Amino acid sequence: MTAGGAANRSSLAVVVVSYNVADLLRACLTATFASLADSPELDATVHVVDNASADGSAEMVAREFPQIRLIQNAVNVGVAAGWNQGVRETRGELVVVMNPDVEVHPNWLTRIHAALEAHPQADVAGIKLLFPNGRIQHGGLLFHPNAQSFHRAAHEEDRGQVDAVEPITAVTGAVFAVRRSALEALGGFD
Repeated sequence: MTAGGAANRSSLAVVVVSYNVADLLRACLTATFASLADSPELDATVHVVDNASADGSAEMVAREFPQIRLIQNAVNVGVAAGWNQGVRETRGELVVVMNPDVEVHPNWLTRIHAALEAHPQADVAGIKLLFPNGRIQHGGLLFHPNAQSFHRAAHEEDRGQVDAVEPITAVTGAVFAVRRSALEALGGFD
């Protein structure tokens, strides 16, 4: 989907890799397009890489979301290779990679875009993830000296305690934005 095309709009791309998750993917894409409608300042495209699903996922995307760039793989190439494949098809300044079980809130793309615009030294931005019951799943990752990760505020009621934009040591792979220049410098996802 291209949400517009005016010269002063910031372009970004969302890439979702899926495998046999038609119902979750439908909810993910429905929420994503609803959020894009709330972010008219962004020129966004959405890409789905289907890893040889046998549950009708690709057919559902083609039928219900014809504005999406759908890539159908003959075999399951995995998440990282699927992200790389999807990213190669995009042209956005920022690339957002997202798991198909994520349902986003309104204005999430505006917020993640604004965070990276306000912090040009940052190449990656993550978001707070909530469980369906509204409790915090991930509020940013920290690493202890023994290299074990710690999810701040995990399982706590969301009271805004992890809403500030701040440096963290890592983001969760469920959904994050990355600058294209950083991805290219790294040679894509390993």
